[in-house]
Amino acid sequence: VLPLTGRRGLDARAASARVDAVNSRVDDEIRRLRADLRTAFTDLLAAQTRERELARSRDRLRDLADVLGRREAAGETAGFDRLRADREAIDIEADRAVAATERARAQAMLVSFFPSAPGGVVEAVTTERSMVMLPAVEDLIARAEASQPSLLALGHELEAAALAERAAGRRAIPEPELVAGTKSSNAGTGDTGTVVSLHISLPLFDRGRPERAVALARAAQVRAETAGLRLSLRAQIAGWRDALLARRDNAAAYRTAVTANAEQIERIAQVSYEAGERGILELLDAYRIGASARVRQIALDTAVREAEIELEYVSGW
Repeated sequence: VLPLTGRRGLDARAASARVDAVNSRVDDEIRRLRADLRTAFTDLLAAQTRERELARSRDRLRDLADVLGRREAAGETAGFDRLRADREAIDIEADRAVAATERARAQAMLVSFFPSAPGGVVEAVTTERSMVMLPAVEDLIARAEASQPSLLALGHELEAAALAERAAGRRAIPEPELVAGTKSSNAGTGDTGTVVSLHISLPLFDRGRPERAVALARAAQVRAETAGLRLSLRAQIAGWRDALLARRDNAAAYRTAVTANAEQIERIAQVSYEAGERGILELLDAYRIGASARVRQIALDTAVREAEIELEYVSGW
């Protein structure tokens, strides 16, 4: 076939555009996996920190119970104080055991991202991170529309549909077929000759209308998907940005108002108990409040990091 109408070139360009669309979707899947990996790392880091904080609180209570046990043996305190401290240590240990199972689950989730599981215990290690200023919503949206692989894939598919429509429109133009070969005969001396012919098929009934209709329908579908994705991206970016700012404020406010004062409250309660101004229940309550504040601070900081990861994924920031 002599490709004189250009239809073959249009079909090849359409196929290339569809390949580009697939590659863009692969890039988006990789970006999603990277975001999930970072989330799994954040979860493991939070689980480790939570378990260590609970273990630290348990050890402090056990040390307190030992001191009270010696004082009880010396007749300085009642047995109730030691029993109550032991009970508090047992409760904290139960919470630590639950945190340990969460840490093991987070380790397994993180290891599942790697082709071969590393040997030994997996531990998340990080350094202090400075808070980064957030771009404006419109800047994030512009970045997403320029670099979001899903949008790029739809753009390639729209290009492929347009090329397919142009190729279908040229089916009404006949393309000649050149045939060349040899022909032999067993009659007489068995002569052999050369055959050259030129064929032209007139498309009386096939003018590419079905193919053109399919291409137009696909283009309309892609335009609708693109418009919907743009609206979804705009809503997600605005939502995650607001959520990130709110979570940052909540974490900072809680750290200033509660977490920073937890150790001071514990010291005051300890001194007051030693001076006989407070009972064992008030001392244990101060310990419990301090441990709870630090564990809650871990959850708030983890929520901030998860919002950052999601905002980075949807916007490409």
